Amino acid sequence: MKSGKVPLALGVLLVFSALPLVAAPPSAQGLRNDMRKLWEDHITWTRLYIVSAAANLPNKDATAQRL
Repeated sequence: MKSGKVPLALGVLLVFSALPLVAAPPSAQGLRNDMRKLWEDHITWTRLYIVSAAANLPNKDATAQRL
């Protein structure tokens, strides 16, 4: 490797490592959190329905309605 390329590569690394990390805007972070909550609720209620339906529990209809 030529000696001229090493300082250039090192300089590029130093410039990019000095840049601040850009966080997602608050609206994007809020959307991400809302979607995560929605997905977690869906997983929870789907599991509850499967258990209720498999065991023919009396809460099966209420769980299906909530799902």
